[in-house]
Amino acid sequence: MSKSLDPLRDRFRGVLLGTHCGDALGMPVEGWTADQIRSEFGLLNNMSHGRLARGSFTDDTEMTLALAQALVDGQGGFEEQQLARTFAEHLHASRGYGRNTLAILFEVRDRVPWELAVRRKGQTGGSHGNGAAMRVAPVALAAFGDADRLRDLAVRQARVTGHGHPDALFGAQLQALAVMRALQLGLAGRPLGGRAFLSELLQELPEVPAPRFSAALSWLLDHWDAPATAVVAQVGVGVYIGASLPVALWAALTADPAEGAEGMVVRTVNLGGDADTTGAMAGALAGAYYGAAGLPVRWLKALEGGKNARDRIEQLADALWVQDEGRQAGGATTL
Repeated sequence: MSKSLDPLRDRFRGVLLGTHCGDALGMPVEGWTADQIRSEFGLLNNMSHGRLARGSFTDDTEMTLALAQALVDGQGGFEEQQLARTFAEHLHASRGYGRNTLAILFEVRDRVPWELAVRRKGQTGGSHGNGAAMRVAPVALAAFGDADRLRDLAVRQARVTGHGHPDALFGAQLQALAVMRALQLGLAGRPLGGRAFLSELLQELPEVPAPRFSAALSWLLDHWDAPATAVVAQVGVGVYIGASLPVALWAALTADPAEGAEGMVVRTVNLGGDADTTGAMAGALAGAYYGAAGLPVRWLKALEGGKNARDRIEQLADALWVQDEGRQAGGATTL
């Protein structure tokens, strides 16, 4: 990765590449406990084989890139039915999609309108899983510098796959805002700030919708220096958005700054649980702050598809960056 690349452009690339890196690192240990990971790997910090080949992406990256493509095609926005079709066109069921998301997208593939597909196949009250947050990172790029637009896009993309539960909607907004703020801080050369970073994000969002989600965030803010074992025991690392996202943010934000992007992702993945998804979310955050140039070269070289796949990801990021440059020229601000 060229060190001379425009810093903003490099960070746009970092968000998408970091998602893939975190996803691929966590893929082999999805569903494992931290003790099982430690027993098998000591510290998992290199790509490994799992249910998919070494360096493979899961539905986390596949949907992230599909969302990025829809945002590029829509000049920084999307129409919901077109986004649903884009998700369906890029879908490979073997990548590990959630049951309801898969059923909804199969309906869309059969030309069923997305809202009807969600009513037929979605969960009553909407899913509160982490599927909407795991893929939301491109929204931070398409709406860079515009928090209101970011929140709107984050919510709308969530509903397309039935993630309409208030917790899922809040989580998608929180993750998108975290990526955007990390990118801005990295660009400005300022520290992430740990607990203060999370606290400030929460002040920019509506009230946390569910007691369980709110309690997890409050506990983390009150026990920021707790050991990882206590955090996992108290908050959890499963697919519920109010567990996996708070823990992913905590792990990434408490990583040793001297270990850079790698430390943020490795610390997160080694907690276990829904490790490909927490890894993807932490990877987006790490890539936003440190840029693609800050991601380990050995990880980038190990990613599925090799250089051609990396080039495609960079092209998507570059297209979003060009759109952002156009908005800045039109008078938008980034800070």
